[in-house]
Amino acid sequence: MYKGKKMKRKIWIIIVIAVLINAGVFGFFYYAFSKTKGRITVEAGSTVIAEDFAAREVKEISFAEGETIPDTHKIGEFPVKIKADGFTRKCTLEVIDTTLPTAVGKDTFVMPGESVEAKDMLSEIYDETPVTVAFVNEPDFDTFGEQNVDIAVTDMAGNRTVVFTRLIVSKVDLL
Repeated sequence: MYKGKKMKRKIWIIIVIAVLINAGVFGFFYYAFSKTKGRITVEAGSTVIAEDFAAREVKEISFAEGETIPDTHKIGEFPVKIKADGFTRKCTLEVIDTTLPTAVGKDTFVMPGESVEAKDMLSEIYDETPVTVAFVNEPDFDTFGEQNVDIAVTDMAGNRTVVFTRLIVSKVDLL
């Protein structure tokens, strides 16, 4: 009987030690990973610094050695490694674009039969990501007179702005 109690005691000691080791390992990883956010989301064109990934106060935080900071003029998800207080963690930087592109329409003169591209009828086109420029409806470059022209400016995220401008078809430059 005495031998059975001794065996049960050893088993309980082993169980307690295993639980303590698991708790210690869990605590270590929780402590290490709780220093940084696993994912952050920024607007296109934003400046990203390592401190943006800090989940709480840390003594020292940086991008891991050799890590390049993703270009925030491209939308998408990018893996980055962040080193915080000696612990390195794989994180995700998500770049989104919710801002509409902007542009200014400029009145344009053409001779009958000449044509211009939509982008040539705009100035000050601005967005943090590349844009496409297209006529909403193709203007008539052969008919004399003044036409209102709608031009769509669309960025990589699908944000779309329509700019209104004038096309003047004449043999004489009226501008």
